[in-house]
Order: sequence, then C-alpha cells, then structure tokens
Amino acid sequence: MRTEVSRPFLMTLLGVLPLACSGTETPEAIAQRCDALYESFEPTADVSFARDVMPIFQAQCNQSPCHGGSSPVGAQADLWLGPKTGKTLTDEDLAFIVQGLVDVESLAAAGTALVREGKPRDSFLMLKIDDCQDHPGLSCELEGELGGPCGTAMPLDLPELEEKQKAIVRSWIALGARND
Repeated sequence: MRTEVSRPFLMTLLGVLPLACSGTETPEAIAQRCDALYESFEPTADVSFARDVMPIFQAQCNQSPCHGGSSPVGAQADLWLGPKTGKTLTDEDLAFIVQGLVDVESLAAAGTALVREGKPRDSFLMLKIDDCQDHPGLSCELEGELGGPCGTAMPLDLPELEEKQKAIVRSWIALGARND
C-alpha cells in the first residue's frame, strides 16, 4: 500500500528535518513544523479522558518527582496528573486532574492555558508534548530552567510519546477536553 504525501507537507518536512536532527532548529522551522502539524490534524472520534488519556499520563508523566505521586503536593510546576500506573483512579481524582488542566494558566507561559478546550495548538501541555514549546508566537519566562524560556519537550527523562499517544491527547483537547 502506498501512502500519498502532499507536496507542501513534504517540502516542510524536508526543510525542517535536517535542522531538527542537528539540534539547531530555527524559530522559523519550529513555526513551520508546528503550524503544519496542527493545521493538518484531524481528531480521532471517541476519545475518553479516563480510558485513553489517563493511561498515557500514568505511564509517561506521573513518575515521581515529575507530575505524579500519591498526592498533588510537590508535583512539578504545580501540575499533578495523578498517581503512577497501577492505582485505580476515583471520579474525584479524575475531576481534580481535569480541573487542574482545563483553562488553567501555565506558570511558564503567561496568558496560555495548560489545556484550552477545543484548541490543541493553544494548549501549553500539548505544545510541550509535541516539542512545539519554542514556537516564536509563544512567550515564556523560564530562562535558565530546563532548557529554553519555555522549557524542554515532555516527558522529561523518558522516551518521547508515540505519535498515536500524542494524537490521543491532541484529540481529547480538540474534542473539548471533557472529563469522561
């Protein structure tokens, strides 16, 4: 089976790939890569926070001392994404996690929500997961901490999320970031 790739997408990829691989991606290349990603994204139907998103957070984000642990106390950036894999989450846990994400301003990027309902490209959490946190249209105040002014891509010190996992989180946000 042959997959067709659009010429603009291919040109963007060819223009950005050498820079991304060398670690010297320019602000313009970051903008091109990230804008193309969000413009071409189509959400996957039937994404559930509890069923689909939380297992990703539990496996990839909730390592102590990152954004997990037995309680919200001490979570990095005051963002608790629940306990590690293996603990059953209550409805209260899920509600607390969603309330701590949706329409809550990022500590690093003033004026930018961690998760903006329906808008993955305007959600700091998604920008960090997609390694788009250094987009020239974003202003952050973390100079000297964890990389550039907007920090580094997440998860930190763990393998990057698989594209399918990123698409699940992106879809959850695009479909309204509901607690379901």
